[in-house]
Amino acid sequence: MKIALLILIICCVGCVNQPVELADNPSITTYINTKYGYQVLFPDEWIGKVNVIEHDKYTQFVYEKVPVDMGTIVSISVYNLTEWEERSNMVCCSSSEITRSDNYVFIENMVLDMPFVCSIDKEVIGNCKKKEKEYTALTRAIDFNKHFTLTN
Repeated sequence: MKIALLILIICCVGCVNQPVELADNPSITTYINTKYGYQVLFPDEWIGKVNVIEHDKYTQFVYEKVPVDMGTIVSISVYNLTEWEERSNMVCCSSSEITRSDNYVFIENMVLDMPFVCSIDKEVIGNCKKKEKEYTALTRAIDFNKHFTLTN
């Protein structure tokens, strides 16, 4: 029983959000999700500036120069067809369907508000406007009609 519990704990620890560090490697220009069979070609503006955080049912594209909870540019949620039929009436105006495969519906979740709050720290205040401007450009650069493709 103790061994089974230990194995379960180890497996669950491995299920925690997995960051994919892309911002430090500007040669990576495409994110590929093999689990759900899609890829996102990074717009030129994203290269070297965006990291990816994979969750079980969605993937966040995050501006690397701000904390994760403040820098999400967009996320892609994945639902099986039954889940989507049940949830589609509850989806907010900031979400829209990108496309469907035989098994899944892919949803774009745009961020509606600016993630920046300048603090009293002079360094943060000095960089805030620049980061805010760059973040806004990153949110406007993605066009899933051009940048999203199914791979399966």
